[in-house]
Amino acid sequence: MLVSLTVGKVDAGVTVLLTPDKRLIEFPSILLPPDISSGSIVDITVSRNTASETAAELSFRRLQDQIYASFGADRPLAPQLRCRNATQTSVVLEWDPIHLATADLVGLALFRNNQKAGNIPRPLAMHSTKISGLAVDTEYVFHLVLRTTAGTYTSDKVAVRTHKMTDLSGITITTGIMPGATREALSQAVERIGAKVVEGVRIDTTHFVTTEGRGVQWEKAVEMNIPVVRPEWVEACEKNGRILGVTKFYLDAVRPPVDERPTAPQTQKELPEQPKVETPVAESSAPALVAPQSGEVSAAQRKEEGGRSDEDEESSSSEEESEAADKVLRPSVDEQKVRADERDAQGLAARPKPTVEDEDDQDDDEDDNNEEKPPAAEKGTRSPEEQRRITDDRLKRVHAEVAKQEREIGLARRWAEANKAKKEADRAIKRAAAVAKQARQIELARQWVEADRAKKEADRAKERQIELARQWDEADRAKKEADRAVKRAAERARLERENELIGQSIQDLIVGGAWRRDGVRMNLLMDRRLEIHELLEEM
Repeated sequence: MLVSLTVGKVDAGVTVLLTPDKRLIEFPSILLPPDISSGSIVDITVSRNTASETAAELSFRRLQDQIYASFGADRPLAPQLRCRNATQTSVVLEWDPIHLATADLVGLALFRNNQKAGNIPRPLAMHSTKISGLAVDTEYVFHLVLRTTAGTYTSDKVAVRTHKMTDLSGITITTGIMPGATREALSQAVERIGAKVVEGVRIDTTHFVTTEGRGVQWEKAVEMNIPVVRPEWVEACEKNGRILGVTKFYLDAVRPPVDERPTAPQTQKELPEQPKVETPVAESSAPALVAPQSGEVSAAQRKEEGGRSDEDEESSSSEEESEAADKVLRPSVDEQKVRADERDAQGLAARPKPTVEDEDDQDDDEDDNNEEKPPAAEKGTRSPEEQRRITDDRLKRVHAEVAKQEREIGLARRWAEANKAKKEADRAIKRAAAVAKQARQIELARQWVEADRAKKEADRAKERQIELARQWDEADRAKKEADRAVKRAAERARLERENELIGQSIQDLIVGGAWRRDGVRMNLLMDRRLEIHELLEEM
């Protein structure tokens, strides 16, 4: 559609155009030819661009399909939890690698009997955990809770019953260096008691059997605080028909003479402390009673000083058997000393211990850490770019005010011209009054019609001014919203960058092995990363 318009007043921002029926149209001056002036006639063609409209609609639909294919076609899955092994006092759980789809991980927690036992560290890399310090012949129910930015997912509940003292099927043995005949006899004894032998030290390994304290597997067992015993321990368990304590069968323990009964007490020299290293297996921190060793030492001293009667030997032998049975339910003295020294030296456990007793303390520590963290740094001084943007905004407001004043001046000028025309019409009416009354009435009516039209035009101009002011207010609000969106985007970019740096720091600690020594920093980094994930989720 072609429209011919007459140029009225030309301003810096807006040009007034007149239609053939004397209607006013405000048009942006930048869209008109540069050489126009008042009185020029311009032709404007207006048409609907259906091709561009169709292309834009197709592009929008393709974008919707891409968004759905990227974020809506897949979703996270609940963890698949199962029991890998169980003993008299511990349970090893494992699960499939977690599937997050396009969501972000918030945390993975283990629950025991519907109570939170602890958080799983590095859930993307760890797929198993060990819970120690459980009661004998007791049923426990475990399940995992996966928290992501797409929601919370709970695994199926797994019921596990710890073994009785006479059930030796939960024993998992890793063998070290030993003679071939001893290895063969050990394999037969393990098969008879229903236990199993695995290759290499794993998270479910309960005992490391060897005759020599050397080798890579032996070092790994010592590092993981796995009891290192002699093959005689398996034979003793088979002979007694129940699991026995490992104190007398340590690799460095004093062996009883051949001519004496195996159950007779012997003097046990002080065992060397095992290396104080962090164990990668999550263990329970429940306190365990320590069996007194004074019975063994006193019995050995009495025997060295001259011996006792057969009745005394039999009574001390029975005491030793009862003590060995009790030690199965609690760690040895040396192991407890090593773990106590580790906690005193480092101030934390080797790994988060998924037990109910430690959960309250752990939550309190996390709350204290969150309270002690300083707030994020506020916005600093303005950059040159921000200062330049503020100056541009001020110039725009000044230009808008100038344009508004010019429109008000033009309106006042039109009002003055209308008043002048009215006065001239009045004088013309007075001069024509003597000619004819009818002519005077016709002329007066015509002048009144023109005045009414001018008044309506003025009213419409005022309405346009009000509408323009409203549009300016909307534009200002839109600009403020855009500024807030830019600030939110900048804050989100900063948080994402900080999250990447924290992830790199955690990766460096894990690769370099420093997380074993600097566990406090590792926990602080993990807590900060969870806080950043929560802030990003709120955005």
